[in-house]
Amino acid sequence: AGETDKVYVALQGLDKVGIVNIDSGEVEEIDINYISVDCSEFNNVTDCANHGCMWHDMGGMHSCMSHGDSNTNDAPHFISIDYTHRYWFVTTMMSGWVGRYSLNTGDIIDTIFVGDSPALMAIDENKSILYVSRMMFMGTHGSQTPFIQAIDYSDSENMELGAPLDATIQGPHAIAINSDGSKLFTVT
Repeated sequence: AGETDKVYVALQGLDKVGIVNIDSGEVEEIDINYISVDCSEFNNVTDCANHGCMWHDMGGMHSCMSHGDSNTNDAPHFISIDYTHRYWFVTTMMSGWVGRYSLNTGDIIDTIFVGDSPALMAIDENKSILYVSRMMFMGTHGSQTPFIQAIDYSDSENMELGAPLDATIQGPHAIAINSDGSKLFTVT
């Protein structure tokens, strides 16, 4: 079956992505489990943040902690496919990660921590840029960010965070890009 004979489904409550072969009805499930870092081993703000952890500074005491406990779901939320470069991407609303997988094999290639509840995505396949809407600032209940995160995935092994784009509206969620990549659209 070719990639056009498959449907990718985010099984948010199960921490899985289902890949349905529409010809046979077979469902392959891929576990999405990005919360595997022991945050307590990081002793500075940069290392802590780069590994998807949260830095706490209380009265001269410093610690690096996870955003949740080991029971926190990743909650895969949305999937986008780059047919040109043969990747698929998934956002994880609860843990703040974006994962990149091989469209050919289904194997994970890399992950990158975005934070701020990554939600929907738009892909500029020509520039190998992934745009990700972010629903709220992590650690501040209910507040929303006006930013869309740009991720450069031109390197075949490591994605890299680009400068976030200020959408000038709070909580941009839906996101789309035109065919030549010159305009990005979002709504809240």
